[in-house]
Amino acid sequence: LAQENGGGVRGCHFLHRDHGHGVLPFRRAVQDDALPAEEVRARELTAIKYMGQLHAVDPVAVGLGDEPEGTLESEVQRWKNSFEACEEDLQIGSHDVYDLLMANIPEAGPSVLLHGDFRLGNTLSLDTRVTSVIDWEIWSRGDPRIDLAWFLLMANPEQALGGAGIAEGMPST
Repeated sequence: LAQENGGGVRGCHFLHRDHGHGVLPFRRAVQDDALPAEEVRARELTAIKYMGQLHAVDPVAVGLGDEPEGTLESEVQRWKNSFEACEEDLQIGSHDVYDLLMANIPEAGPSVLLHGDFRLGNTLSLDTRVTSVIDWEIWSRGDPRIDLAWFLLMANPEQALGGAGIAEGMPST
């Protein structure tokens, strides 16, 4: 990733100078019906390791210390606003969940770099190796639990989103 023109990071975009190698996980699943369990497990464990490495980067040390920091409250508010833009049948229960979350916001964690949509679907992989993390357009600074919660939610789409279920080989702990 590189910064051009010496401007602020948000004002000038991050650029990727090389094309990553690999395929999106869902492309392989569509082509071959299912990923082998050992590939699923290895990819998930590698992706979460990469998330930890991202969260260990000091934003100040990489020139992002002046970027605004999101809070857990602002994240919950963002989701409330998103649900309010949906059709009414998709909003059912969202106001109650919002109230419960806002009444139980934990103490803030450290402010780290966040991907914003960290999940296996935003990686490129070859066999068991994750080769790239892609789709950085909603990165920010904030509590690392935001990325972790989204990653865990997307690791089990059946329960959370009415999806097709957990892929064989998905780590349980």
